[in-house]
Amino acid sequence: MINPTSPLVLVIDDAAEIRELIGHLLRRSGFRVATAPDGFQGFKMAADVPPDVILMDFDLPGMDGVEATGHLRRHETTKNIPIIAFTGLSLLPDPARLQARGFCDMVPKTSDDAELVRAINRALNR
Repeated sequence: MINPTSPLVLVIDDAAEIRELIGHLLRRSGFRVATAPDGFQGFKMAADVPPDVILMDFDLPGMDGVEATGHLRRHETTKNIPIIAFTGLSLLPDPARLQARGFCDMVPKTSDDAELVRAINRALNR
């Protein structure tokens, strides 16, 4: 059973199977998990109930991950939430460019489970 005081991770990804798979992994690792299928819903969820960290896909319908991160950074309630770029892109963005756009880290979707959990723990300073 997950502790109700465990960190809350918001997974924003348009692929339902990715949200389900990552949600399962994170719950097994002791995190609470919320999910959103796009940047609009992710932004609303984060503003309503701020998570401890956000995993943000880049390629989202409507509002992509970079744009959604910009909105989160400009909103008083969400501006300090660590956001990890979670991408399936074959050409990975430059880390300095990601940081300039508001991301604290980047994890390719092809990473192993342990690397994803390590990135979340780094973002939480644990």
